[in-house]
Amino acid sequence: MGRFYGLVAGAYGETFDVGEAARLEVEWWRIHRYLKRDSPMGDVQPLTDAVAALYAHLYGVPAGVVAQAAAHRAEAMRISDRWVADGARPDSPAIRAERDELVKGYAALRAAVNLQIE
Repeated sequence: MGRFYGLVAGAYGETFDVGEAARLEVEWWRIHRYLKRDSPMGDVQPLTDAVAALYAHLYGVPAGVVAQAAAHRAEAMRISDRWVADGARPDSPAIRAERDELVKGYAALRAAVNLQIE
């Protein structure tokens, strides 16, 4: 992850701490995997908080500003996990639900970051 964020930072002139970005990325993955394997019906808030922490670090905004975007992203992950557990049917309505959450999440992230830039 450090190499990935190093490439991103170098290519786009970003100033975030590469090591911290990598750590935050791995942390949300860790929480996601824990929820998926050990607590599928568990509270999604720790995952939402972890994604928000990464977004906040990358975009240099307070975590609260990107919390809604992170909540949509976390919900999309939960929908995807359930879809896989249910057999990953290509005709499942979960695919559309996941897409909807991702679109809402990225729209919210873009809006939050643009508000901070203006």
